[in-house]
Amino acid sequence: TESLSEEHVPYAGHKWARASMTHLREQLRLIYSNKELRDARATQARQDIVHYWNIPAIAKQMVEKVKHISENKEVYRKKQELRRMVHLASPPSLPPPDSFT
Repeated sequence: TESLSEEHVPYAGHKWARASMTHLREQLRLIYSNKELRDARATQARQDIVHYWNIPAIAKQMVEKVKHISENKEVYRKKQELRRMVHLASPPSLPPPDSFT
């Protein structure tokens, strides 16, 4: 895993995994070949979704995020300004090559 820095707001401080295709293949083969494990993981996934992704839980996350933004308005304003400046200084993007035909 790697820690994300302040430039990755709103995910600064979070840990993100580096994907491994080899490990992914192993896990998919394991779950495909083991019905008992597959059923247990599906049951756990459903419980996690019901517990962590219900309306009150998401509403609480949104309230916390709005509160954080409100308390850090100046930081967000400066970041938006910088993004706008970088965007304006960037050369115009070209359409994909296949759109020229």
